[in-house]
This record gives sequence, C-alpha cells and structure tokens, in this order.
Amino acid sequence: MNYITNSTGDQSLDLTVNYNFSDNESVNVMVTLSKDGNHSDTQDVSGTIISNGYYSTLTMSGIDVDLETNYRMEIKKDTNTIYKGKAFVTTQTIGEYEINNDNYVKQATTTNDFIIFE
Repeated sequence: MNYITNSTGDQSLDLTVNYNFSDNESVNVMVTLSKDGNHSDTQDVSGTIISNGYYSTLTMSGIDVDLETNYRMEIKKDTNTIYKGKAFVTTQTIGEYEINNDNYVKQATTTNDFIIFE
C-alpha cells in the first residue's frame, strides 16, 4: 500500500514497476486514481518515473483526492500498464498513524460516582 496526501503539490512514491529502464532514463507516465468502490470517481494525472536501482520513484502533482480514503492506482507508459496497486490518502505521519486520530477524546476526569450496597 502506498501513502499519499491531499496536497496538490509534488508528491513522490517509491515503487517497483514492470518496466526495463535504460541508464539514467526518466519516463513520462499517466497515473489513474480511482476511488475504491466507486468506478465513476476517476482522475488521470501525469507523472514521471526515475529508476533508482531495485525500485523506482514516481513524482506526480495536481491530484484531487479525499482524506482517509483508499484509491486504486494504475500507472501506464503509453498503452502498457507498468504498475497496479493501492494508495491511502492521509495527512498523518505513517509511523505514528492512528485510525481514530482526533475522532475520540479520552476524558481525563470522571464524574461517575457510585455507591455499593451490601
């Protein structure tokens, strides 16, 4: 799973793609993002892939995505699909990710007094 933000600026992802790179080759690709479970909510953005040895780095910008949402991601070079995977959109740091971040607040004090009858 890949993690992206809802920023419209440049974003980079490290991927393993099905493409044979020449030395120092930069490849222009088309990235299709489709909201998981909704085939009608699809967008295409252009990107660039650079080989880094055993993995490649995709750089793209101008995406319009919803927070805390899964997307299917397909990358094509011309008509050939070179990558299929999923991406999750979040603004949280991945190492400290919490599913319920800021949704549930734990009370520090309680007013739940009770009496036990014997």
